[in-house]
Amino acid sequence: MTEHQEKIPVVFLHGFTGSGDDWLPVMKELDNMCDPVTINLVGHGTDDPPPDRAAYTIDEQVKRILSIADRVSLERFVLAGYSMGGRIALNFAVNYPERLYGLILESATAGIEDDAKRKQRIESDEGLAQFIESSDIEAFVDRWMNLPLFASQSRLSPEIREEIKAQKVKNSKIALVNTLRAAGTGQMEPLWHRLSGLAIPVLLITGSIDEKFTDSSRRMAKLLPDCKHEIIEDTGHNVHLENPDRYCKVVKEFISAIHE
Repeated sequence: MTEHQEKIPVVFLHGFTGSGDDWLPVMKELDNMCDPVTINLVGHGTDDPPPDRAAYTIDEQVKRILSIADRVSLERFVLAGYSMGGRIALNFAVNYPERLYGLILESATAGIEDDAKRKQRIESDEGLAQFIESSDIEAFVDRWMNLPLFASQSRLSPEIREEIKAQKVKNSKIALVNTLRAAGTGQMEPLWHRLSGLAIPVLLITGSIDEKFTDSSRRMAKLLPDCKHEIIEDTGHNVHLENPDRYCKVVKEFISAIHE
């Protein structure tokens, strides 16, 4: 980016149990070359959780992002999402590609195509929702942070892990339960058939330890017409947390290419 070019806005979407604050270290690092902003997904962060489950569906989340962008006059921007935020970002992109300069998906998927596997995932999320309802929030966060998906985060310092837990226990049980039941992966309409028509630059980021999402992104990369897939070595599901330097490096390269 030259000194006379305007900074491209980059909107960051966090994952399940997270908040916009998760992105603060990344936003600080990227501030010199883009205009980073973050949106709390429905019920997460400091937002008052709506009691109505319908407010948490992916379609409603997409409409909310569009409304916020319109309200703050973001005509076009780069949309970056992690995990659940990535699924929501992809749904936004296939419906409103004209609003995006590009799309960054970290550890995301285009959905579950097999009906039996989708049903199985819905049942799994329902079991987790019932656990949240019957337990205190701290018990759930302990269970969530100790999932095999996040095993590589055990290498983070105890201080960082405590900070992560302290943020997550602030979540509302109502919001988490409604999110699982309305916006879980099983509830998402698969988008694989729409990827070939998404004619904007896409950056896929996954950690090499996270084989499931790396394989999913490899498949997505073959279908997307303008895509680069960066696999970050010795890193798990949450790349921007576990390896922020490498995450920021590949994002900077992506944004620089958009400026060219």
